[in-house]
Amino acid sequence: MITANFTTPMGKRISSTFEIVVDFTYPTLVRYLMKSFQIASSDDICIRLIQGESSVELGKDNMKLLGTDQRLTLDVTMRLNRFAGIVSAPPVESNTPDGVSDPSSPKTTVHGLVGKPMFQTYVKMPSSISQENFSVSDNFELSRIASIHAADSNLPEVALDVSDVPEELSLGLKLSYLNEFVAKHGGREGLTGKNTSNICLEIVEIEAKRMKIINSQLMEVNIPYTEHLKEIGKGNYVGKANWFISHSWETSFLEVIDSIVSFFEASPSQEEPVVWFAVFSVTQGKDLPDDFKWWNHTFLSAIKAMGNVLFVMVPWHNPDALKRAWCVFEIFACQITHSRFEVAMPPPEKERFLKGIKGGNVEGLLKMLSEVNSQKSISHKAKDKKNIHLAIKEVVGFGRLDREIFSVFEEWMLKTIQSQLASEEVSEEEKIYWLAAKGMLCFHIGEYDNAELIFIECRDKSEKILGEEDPDTLVSIHNLASLYETQGFYKKSEDLHLICLAKRKLIMGESHPSTILSINSLAGVYMCQGRYAEAELLYVNCLEIFNNIMEENHPYTLTTIGNLSTLYRIQGKYEKAELFCIYCLEKSEKIYGKDHRYTLTYNTNLAVLNECQGKNGSAELLYIESLKKRQRIFGENHPNTIQSALNFVGFYQKQGRYNEAEVVCTDCLERSNQFLGEDHPITIESMNSLAQINKFQGKYEKAEQIYISCLKKKDKLLGKDHQSTLVSLNNLASLYESQGNYNKAEKMQTDCLEKRSRVLGRDHPDTLSSLNNLAGLYEKQALYQKAEKLYIECKELSCKALGETHPDYLATVNNLAKLFNDQGKHEKAESLYVQCVEISERHLGEFHADTLTYVNNLATLYYTCGKYDKAEQMYINSLSKCEQIMGKDHPDCLITINNLALVYEGQGRYEKAELLYVDLLEKSKQIFGQDHPSSITYVNNLAMVYESQGKYESAEKMYIDCLEKRNRILGENHPDTLVSINNLAALYRYQGENDKAEPLYVKCASKCREILGEDHPITLGSTAGLAVVYRNLKMYDKAEPMLVECLKKCKIILGDSHPNTLITANNLGELYKNKGNYDKAMTLFADYLMKSNEVLGYDHPTTVLIKNNLNSLKIKYFLRI
Repeated sequence: MITANFTTPMGKRISSTFEIVVDFTYPTLVRYLMKSFQIASSDDICIRLIQGESSVELGKDNMKLLGTDQRLTLDVTMRLNRFAGIVSAPPVESNTPDGVSDPSSPKTTVHGLVGKPMFQTYVKMPSSISQENFSVSDNFELSRIASIHAADSNLPEVALDVSDVPEELSLGLKLSYLNEFVAKHGGREGLTGKNTSNICLEIVEIEAKRMKIINSQLMEVNIPYTEHLKEIGKGNYVGKANWFISHSWETSFLEVIDSIVSFFEASPSQEEPVVWFAVFSVTQGKDLPDDFKWWNHTFLSAIKAMGNVLFVMVPWHNPDALKRAWCVFEIFACQITHSRFEVAMPPPEKERFLKGIKGGNVEGLLKMLSEVNSQKSISHKAKDKKNIHLAIKEVVGFGRLDREIFSVFEEWMLKTIQSQLASEEVSEEEKIYWLAAKGMLCFHIGEYDNAELIFIECRDKSEKILGEEDPDTLVSIHNLASLYETQGFYKKSEDLHLICLAKRKLIMGESHPSTILSINSLAGVYMCQGRYAEAELLYVNCLEIFNNIMEENHPYTLTTIGNLSTLYRIQGKYEKAELFCIYCLEKSEKIYGKDHRYTLTYNTNLAVLNECQGKNGSAELLYIESLKKRQRIFGENHPNTIQSALNFVGFYQKQGRYNEAEVVCTDCLERSNQFLGEDHPITIESMNSLAQINKFQGKYEKAEQIYISCLKKKDKLLGKDHQSTLVSLNNLASLYESQGNYNKAEKMQTDCLEKRSRVLGRDHPDTLSSLNNLAGLYEKQALYQKAEKLYIECKELSCKALGETHPDYLATVNNLAKLFNDQGKHEKAESLYVQCVEISERHLGEFHADTLTYVNNLATLYYTCGKYDKAEQMYINSLSKCEQIMGKDHPDCLITINNLALVYEGQGRYEKAELLYVDLLEKSKQIFGQDHPSSITYVNNLAMVYESQGKYESAEKMYIDCLEKRNRILGENHPDTLVSINNLAALYRYQGENDKAEPLYVKCASKCREILGEDHPITLGSTAGLAVVYRNLKMYDKAEPMLVECLKKCKIILGDSHPNTLITANNLGELYKNKGNYDKAMTLFADYLMKSNEVLGYDHPTTVLIKNNLNSLKIKYFLRI
């Protein structure tokens, strides 16, 4: 019977008594503890046998037999907090404010009316449709470990001549001399503590000299040590070098010697190794040539002649050699000459390395590689550094060389693991752990398909050799599940996590760290699936257990709190999320320091949270702090740094700072392409962000090309039904919608909705986004019944899944309100808009961007109803707040100014409207450029004001300019282009130039029927305009049936009281009046005057127009009588 007092990896003290059923030795006990507590290495376990007041440590050299008849008390300390085969769970970092949910969130639109009273187009507030999020698994440090992409070595060929390599660069020492050199100079004891530089100064430079006559004087000069050996009769140790030794001169000399000797002992070859070892082969104290040719030709030729480079890596996780310009240049030379590359370590270091990566813990190597930066490599001699950097820059470039170094070490790492898998000395059981290491390496470098195959093989072999319920078998299942989660295959991941969790509960107990890790991972999958309530229950459960068995400040506890914070943010519970996030940040700063990766993660998450809350100033400062620290700690080319910079892209974009966003995004894309590879998720995310910026800038062709490229890559890498692929499909559909290509957009949005419904479920946030987006597309096509049905379904599902205070729910309510407003259902629209404003003010605050959007839209409703005073006051208040929090040049501020100008125009305050539009147009040109769709819209709206003022020449010039630009930029079939044709035609009609108006109306109506359909409001408007031209030309037979049909369709599609229906009825009444059909005219005027008065109000221009026509008709009718 054994009583053991455990100090667990989490720092808790646990007492346990268990029975020994068979005799077993110390190693058996250690293995039992490693499996039970998932400890990676036996070195991390200290076992002491308690004997009264004293104790004795048990170990390999003190193997006591523990028998079944013994009663023992042990004190067991497990020192590491890392489980075998599982990378410890870091906090989940939010890459964008959209978090785990799909960025295609419901559109929130700010209305900007343009055109004649019949027509409305909208200046859209940038929606968050396109910002792709790559969520981070709870179990793998994806965004905080260098993700290395194995690029094909495609370095430029350099013409080299190995025949003219000078002797100094070709002679080396035979392996047999190295040990003799050590023995001659005091043995290991005498050389301990000396690095290669010390050996050079204290031995080589002193011994390797010869007398030479210089300027008629006999002088002592330095010579290569190889030459010295020849002179003292030991030339048999010197030969033509066939191995180049790359090492740091700061590394222990004995460690370099041990590395070289042990490498060749382990890898015997027929050809005797002759090593070019700089300290022995080069004349010491002599400066190298400044001639660039020497560096770019002679030195490279020497490497090529040898054909082999041996890199001494000490310590393995942070080798000094990779920071040295010479060593970096030597790896470059190896690659450029296509020489063989091998890595050597002294035996103790190699043992540490193999222990470190066995079972899958490869992040140490990956972190080491992430810090490689050839441009920042150093040298003792400034001149050497200058020449090395010049050679690298001229031939290949720093960034490309860094990527080649990544590729070299990745290949070496895989070869090392593969050698263990192929070794006959490694047992089948041990090979399971090497298989896990290979899988983890493939996973970290983004080779998910290979990782999946390896993890499956690892699981199958574990089940066969170790048993289905062995803890290490469960680790392999867990890792496979986590891979699927990272790939977005959530159902596969969920199924495996459930299996793993059930077995861990049964075997290890509900409070075991591995069990809790499974619960935490399952919660992460649920969060990604939009199953927020289930995720929250699991996270809370984890937190309760962690609090009971772990220290308060343990990483796992903080990770769980951090994940809860992310979950609350996604749900729109910002106060809770902020409380948890700040707690994690403060604890992390105290425990790990302000520059630790965990701290930086919490810092970024707080920035995202502040952005969601509209605290843009605080968010920007936090983003800047995170980025600067990552640049300093990880380097500018590390995936963490690139992802951190991408956060800025989304932030700038939402603020309308598109030029800044484009500069940062382009840099991110270049770096990601260069260092991670073109198919890496961060590279594709960068492409996606750049496409989005181009779309908002009105550069639709460029955006389309990038979106299509993203979609193709994801189709190929992830499959057509993958969640990330569907994000790209949605983005491309949104672009086609912006281009007015509704048929293409509808096909894609429908496909996206069907796949998301099937794969994720109808109530998943991504599916709700698709419902919303498709409804918005139907609304643009005037398919109002279809749109309303989808919006209502989305509203009901959102309310149930997310709650009434969630931003996505409010956005859906807002969109439904807009639909009702478009249909003339003003009371319904007002009720919903008021609901949005009240809830948003209560939960987000009156200065939040979403709140201001809803206020703006409510004001637009009042404008539509002719309640100009109310609309004006709301716009002024909204503009003041918008300028305070976003700045005067923010796109949202420009939209509000546009809407305020429309109110002034409606009130007949044309000079005020004109001043606003002139200033607005100038700002828009400065911010977006004169060809941006928003700038063109403001030109159109200013033309409307000139038209209302009777400045027809100015209006005509601007309408023509607007039409020309829309034709050129958007295309002749874009809805906005058709509106411009209609508006120019209307101007000519108002001036009585019906001969100019008719062909434009004919063209517009024809194209509208072809592109938008017979029943679209723009089609009906242009048809009605053409009918009015015919009426003016007294072509009543043509005009009457057209107006009758228009009125009929308006009543069916828009409703009997819609403003467009009222205007059409008025136009038909005027036709009847002109024809002398006073009875019909009077009936029509009287009927629609009552409707207009009821819907728009007594003072609305449309009501006044109908009333004046009716009064005029009454006079004529009275005179006729």
